[in-house]
Order: sequence, then structure tokens, then C-alpha cells
Amino acid sequence: MFSIFILFLQLASSPAELRADFNQNTGTIEGKLLIKNIQRRTNLYFTYPNKYRNKAPYYNDLTRFKLYPSHFNQGYLRINEIYYNQRKLNFSWVRINWIKRGAVKITIPPTLKLNGQLEIHFTTAIPKKFGLFGCIKGRCWLGAPWYPIPVPLINGKYETTSPPLPWKHKVKVTANKNLQLFLEKPAKGKVENSGRVTFFPLITGNNFKQYCFGKFCLYHYSPLHSFWNIFSGIKINQVLTFLKRETQIESTRKIWLLETPLRQNIALPVQNNKIFLAHKIFQIIPTQYMLDFHRQSLLKAVYELVFRQKLSSLENNKDLVWLSGLLARHRLGKRKNVASFLSKFEFIPQIDVIIKNPRMEFSNSFFSGPGNKDLFRESALKWNNHLPQGNRIYNKLLDLLGKVELENFLKSYLENNKPFRNYLNEYTSRDHSWFFRQWLGKYPEVNYFLKKLKKLKKHRGFYFYKLVVGKETEILFKEPVEIRVT
Repeated sequence: MFSIFILFLQLASSPAELRADFNQNTGTIEGKLLIKNIQRRTNLYFTYPNKYRNKAPYYNDLTRFKLYPSHFNQGYLRINEIYYNQRKLNFSWVRINWIKRGAVKITIPPTLKLNGQLEIHFTTAIPKKFGLFGCIKGRCWLGAPWYPIPVPLINGKYETTSPPLPWKHKVKVTANKNLQLFLEKPAKGKVENSGRVTFFPLITGNNFKQYCFGKFCLYHYSPLHSFWNIFSGIKINQVLTFLKRETQIESTRKIWLLETPLRQNIALPVQNNKIFLAHKIFQIIPTQYMLDFHRQSLLKAVYELVFRQKLSSLENNKDLVWLSGLLARHRLGKRKNVASFLSKFEFIPQIDVIIKNPRMEFSNSFFSGPGNKDLFRESALKWNNHLPQGNRIYNKLLDLLGKVELENFLKSYLENNKPFRNYLNEYTSRDHSWFFRQWLGKYPEVNYFLKKLKKLKKHRGFYFYKLVVGKETEILFKEPVEIRVT
């Protein structure tokens, strides 16, 4: 058995330090998080791995086939002990949506002075699963917070359903001298980094290789060139061929493409310079249209990162979650639609299976739309909230403004240095606060139905009909409705 020793060492300017032992054989992390200069008596920290502690409401047999290789293997983050200035404290758990232990609440007693040091001793178990957060076949991908991170404090109040904010800390990882690690860059045996980030993604496992070109670096385990690629269908090398042609990407940092066993998404942006990339990105349905769709999905993830970098000092963290995706959708121009493409060939049994089979890999990407619920929501920015994907807000603005006006507005927004919501009001001379209240929350369930159809009197050789459409919903909202008569 070998283990990875992970130390978050504190610089003079870094308020956080973590010492941890990561055992790759058991997939567990034993850690101690040290945070100095505690200023508040009540402190909350997200415990993301508890998202996997119990089966989510949407977990069923079909979910298991998508994410888990054999059976449901839970993950969790357990708090062992908490100390403040070497005095043991009690703690309590905070529920976030359906996650019973979504955050830990720590209270400093009035008898103790502030500005002391807080110690959180914890154990993290990483689930055996595909996706952004899990271990498969001796490799682990931790593309979401694998240690406690601060809950955002906004206007003096902790916001447990807001995306986590960047915080300054340093991480150092030491391991067996032959074990490959990736933190901010790959290395063997030891790797470290510091900065103001939400968390540091970590990848462990051997047989990874690195290939850098221009503004990109690919960290992969599938071979780029091999005789067996003909039989396996692996085409990770096409990522290089495609991105080498994209010379207009304005990234201020090198972008890392990290090959990952994703099952729902083709590419997922993580942090400001990392994209977790499906290892089967060009392996499914090798028609030109589908390959182009996969390339477009990869490019969309790249543009999301670029816009996050560009707007991080202008927009608040919550709006950046959907705004970066909206602008990436705008930058791509005409978006390819897999659902409409495949529907033309659904008379073919194999195509019909792809459309209707809920176990289909990448279904979250292939059949995404304005109402996509994005059930798994493994991203660190989406796991604890109902914030939508950018595609939804783009389509709702399209209904509101029309195609020409929306494109003109987005082009003008990118040329100005004003927050999105304020500039939308200024550009249209209208208050759109109702729009964001309506569409930035949980997507409303609605049922439109034919309530009444009445044939009116014949007039000048034509019959006229009166049609009444009913709407059943728990939340009052307004949107345009298209009625198609065939």
C-alpha cells in the first residue's frame, strides 16, 4: 500500500494550511485544515463530498448505469474533531437542499477570544464512479472540492445556496516518488501551488502524459497515436488537431485539458484554466455532423473559461455561473442541435435507441435545451443551487428581445465595461429585475393543455375557431407560448 501525503503549507500571506494523507488504495483522505485569524464566532464550511453520502432523489437504476461501474459506492466527508486554540469544540451539520450534511457549522464560545486558530480534522471518502468526482481503475479525478471550503459570507449572512467564492490558500502534495500527480501542473512525487481559488482540483494515477501546444496543454492517459486506436475508437488526438486551428482564443492563462471518464458531459470547465474532457469525446457516432457537435461542445467550454477570466472583476460570482455559458453560446453563433438532427432518422432502430435510451452517454450534452434540469450538477459552482446553464438564459432573452436585438445587445455588452444586468436595463430602457427573479431560480414545472376549442360562425367562406389554452403550474411566471396547428 502506498499513500499520498498532502500538505497545505501556509505562506506568511496565506491564512489556510492543510495536512492530509491520501490513501489511493482505499480512496480516503485523512486531513487537518488549519485556518488562522478567525474573525467570526459562527463559521460555515461546505462539505461537498457529502453530496454522494446518500442516494440523491434522481438516483435510480439508470443513474447507476451512467455513473457507477458496478454498484452504488458512496462518498462522504466526515468531521472527526474540531479545535479552536487547542480547545475541542462541538459542531453541527447544515442541510443544503436534499444534502443532509451539506455544510458544517462551527461556533466559537463567548468565553474564547477571536483571532485564534481553527483546526478541522476530517476524513473524505471518494466514490468509485465515473464523472467529475471519483476513482476508476487506479486513477482518481477530484474535479470538485474534496476538502472543507468556506461558505460565502454576503452582507453579513452566510449564503449556503450561493456558489463558493475563491479564497487564498496554498497546497503542497507529496507522494511516492513514482506516483503521478496533477494539481496546477503535473509532477511526480511532489507538487505544490498557491493562489486565490475556490479549490485545487487533484488528479492522481500513473500512465498520464502531457502534450502542450500554443495556449493549451493536454493531460491524457489514452494514447495519441496507436495501432489499436483503429479498434478502440479512441480519437483524443483529434482534440489537438482541432484546437491548433483555433487561433482567436483570447485566454490570459494556459488552458489545461484533462482527460476524464465523463459520462454526461463532453467537456466541463473547472476553475479559470482547466477543462475536464471526456475520454470518449470523438468516439461516439463518427458522422461529420456529430463530430462537429463534439468540437463545438469543446470550444464552448473553452470560451466559458475565457469569459470567466475576462469578467471575473466585473460580475459577481453567482452571475458568472450562467453568464459565461450564455456568452460562449453567443460567440459560437449558430448552435448545432443533435436532437433535431437525429429525429430525422428515428425510423432507423439504432438511431431511435439513441434518442429514447436514458442510459445514453452524453445525453446531457446531446439533448440539452432551455428546460434541461442538469440533474447531476457535479460542478463546484452548481452543486448547491438551482442556477441555470447559460443556454437557458440565452433562449429566454431570445424570446424577450428577438434574435437581432439580442445579438446586438451582447455585442455591445462585450464592448462596454458595465455589469450585465445594469447594462441590459440601460440598453433597453426597461427594468428587467422580474426576468432574473423568474429564470435564475429552479426551473418551473408547467403543463400547457387545450382547455377549450369552439367553432365560430362561417364568415366570407372561412371558418373561425376560438382556442383557449390552460396552464398548470405552482409558480406564476410569464413566457411566450407558440401554438402549432397541423
